[in-house]
Amino acid sequence: MFVGSLHLWDVKKLVACAAVLLLVLAASAKAYASVQWQRYEDTETGLSVRYPSYWGRDTREHEHDPELIATFLAPITNRSMTSEPATVELRVIRTHSTEEANVRGLADGFQQYYKDRPHVYRIFQRKDIEIKGVPAVQFSYNLLADDETRYVIETWQPMGDMAVSLRFSTYAQTNHREDHYRDIYSDMISSLVRLHDRNTLAPTDNLRPLGGRTPIWAAPRRRSNIVDHSLPRMFTTEGGLTVSFPEEWEAQPIFANYISESVYFSGTRRNDLPITVTSTDLYIVFIGGAEEFTDRNYLMQQGDDFWLETVTTAQIANYKQLVPSFELIHRRETSVNGKLAVQLEYKGVIGEESTTRREILLVDDLVLYSFVYELGTTTTSTFEKMVDAVVLP
Repeated sequence: MFVGSLHLWDVKKLVACAAVLLLVLAASAKAYASVQWQRYEDTETGLSVRYPSYWGRDTREHEHDPELIATFLAPITNRSMTSEPATVELRVIRTHSTEEANVRGLADGFQQYYKDRPHVYRIFQRKDIEIKGVPAVQFSYNLLADDETRYVIETWQPMGDMAVSLRFSTYAQTNHREDHYRDIYSDMISSLVRLHDRNTLAPTDNLRPLGGRTPIWAAPRRRSNIVDHSLPRMFTTEGGLTVSFPEEWEAQPIFANYISESVYFSGTRRNDLPITVTSTDLYIVFIGGAEEFTDRNYLMQQGDDFWLETVTTAQIANYKQLVPSFELIHRRETSVNGKLAVQLEYKGVIGEESTTRREILLVDDLVLYSFVYELGTTTTSTFEKMVDAVVLP
């Protein structure tokens, strides 16, 4: 009935569209079928994976990404491309597990890390799958980078005491080229084998034995005290706090007095929202004004954890009083430069607009450090890198 009601011209258009679709699918299938393969073997871990012979391979060690073993890169095919159209990264974590690594326990922590950062990882999905009868996990998401959006799939599978990941990344646009690359990626997953178990990698020190929910350490792209080469510039406050920041950003001191100082970091891109770093002398604010010696003595004996809890509670109470429609979205523990810190995320009306902010509070030797920014699509990853690279006095 529907076909009978169509005009002849409509039918011709439908046939033409179907023919184009078939040509695209046939071209993709033909491209995949014609792939010539070669194998890469990593002598340290015993891992072997096959990849297209016309792809590039980078096996250099990366100080800022110690888990990365090798990167396989599809060739750039036209001048409009600013980077490789697709890459597959091989990563390995050797665990303390005496049995086979529990990658689903590992994935619980990774999943929490990704979901806590919706302005970096969008349309996040997880699938618990099996590879050759062994439990595995596959994540897919859109990664919002500074200049482009990438579509990412990462697949984690156990190989003895190692958790092994193949991470596929391509342009976010859906087209037949992406399907072709995904077919190659699927083949690489199925081709991954371990030739020997003479693993010389040291077990990862900052990971507990895999198993159960472990969101604290499961942050695969956070490595405190490791130089981040995307933050080449440094600014040191009068109090001695060193903050690294991107080349194209500027550091602008806002104020400095005997109680506190504040510095404003900002970029030039449209979505580079500012980051504010403030340090405050807690002795002057809380202790110096105490009239009784016994009170001052008691306060001086309290450790950084006590003061972190005190100032966090006071900060939240202050926002509730001063910020219209204030809502605390979450409060959780984190770390900065190896020290315990607290991360707050909250929203409220500032001026006439509803604003969402993230703030990290840290106390070290009776000095409060605060790192604040407004959530944005490109600044989130920069903010996390800057906080990770902070060096305390």
